[in-house]
Amino acid sequence: MAYVLVENNGVEKGVLVFKHSEYRFLSSVGDDLIKNLKSNYHIGLYIGFFSVFEYEPEYVDFFIAADNVLEIKKGDKNKPRLPLNGFNFINEDLFNKNEDINKVKKYDFLFVGNSQTRKNLLKLVKAFRKLSEKGVDFSAFIINRFSDDFEQKSYLKRVRDEINKIPHNYRKGIKYLELSYQGDMLPKEMMSQIYQESRSLVCPSLSEGAARVVAEAALNDLVIISYSKMKGGTNNHLDEESDFIFSDLDLLSETLEEFIYKKNKYKFYISKNKKCYSQVESKKRLVDFLFDNGFCKERRKLEAILKSDLYNAFSGHKNILHESMSNSISDEVLSHKKMLFFVSSKLEKRVDWGRLSISFFKDFMAFFRKPIVFIKGLVKAMVR
Repeated sequence: MAYVLVENNGVEKGVLVFKHSEYRFLSSVGDDLIKNLKSNYHIGLYIGFFSVFEYEPEYVDFFIAADNVLEIKKGDKNKPRLPLNGFNFINEDLFNKNEDINKVKKYDFLFVGNSQTRKNLLKLVKAFRKLSEKGVDFSAFIINRFSDDFEQKSYLKRVRDEINKIPHNYRKGIKYLELSYQGDMLPKEMMSQIYQESRSLVCPSLSEGAARVVAEAALNDLVIISYSKMKGGTNNHLDEESDFIFSDLDLLSETLEEFIYKKNKYKFYISKNKKCYSQVESKKRLVDFLFDNGFCKERRKLEAILKSDLYNAFSGHKNILHESMSNSISDEVLSHKKMLFFVSSKLEKRVDWGRLSISFFKDFMAFFRKPIVFIKGLVKAMVR
């Protein structure tokens, strides 16, 4: 990701934003390079997932982090913070169009996520099974993306097995779609249609940053059914009067059943909180924040931000960096070597062999931590 909001023009510093997952690699490139980088850029840290820091990160000048996403245990905690997250930069074309308000609703429940255990898809499928055992008629659409890591593949099998346990006359009302991260995503137009044909979005995750799917669902006037104890900022903008917020995962089926009995009430439901997800409004807040805190003295330079597309910019997935500097899928700078190349490119410096050797060694040592990650993933996939 490593996104440049404002370039250094040789007179005034630029503004450079890193994602939370990239910070540990930045801190390893060497104090002299970081000092040089900070003399050229104000450095922001975008917190895209619920994160806890023992102290304020040393090299950071400001944070972009929604409420409830960032926790700092110790220190002055006095660095400026803009309470936005990735879901605040949603393109206007994802808003539900007036002509689609009366579209036929095919699905009572929609789930959009992946096979990470924290997403709790298995809990949701078990809740669907309970509904079928009670004789409650319902329909659902599950969109499940998965990667090739062992945790997700093991969890994926458990999800499939649980779906197959649902009696056929109820299972036929569940549309289940699997998408590999190695393949293409659904076209935007198709996703828009699925949203418009659904009544509610179910988000039972244990933790998120601020789930963008919730924002996209609200923009398409879906009722949100969300887990109240989810860590992160997903629940910040929910409507207490209309959305369903449950506090016990074991009672999820009861919450779904309650929605089924009340769904006629939401036949022409219009979400009240659309404006907070608008990219236009969010970019204005970003410009005001940078100017008011002195990160850019000429407001005119910041006007370019208002014309830029920040959808997915802070979350990654823009694919604007060369493959020598970023992960090809997420566009994040996620290795010591890639971060060294990125910082050196911004400073227009050649990468010397000594620094490169150290980076290779650190990345090599990280390879030996993979078995630990594998074991943790195995345990999570089995017990959740």
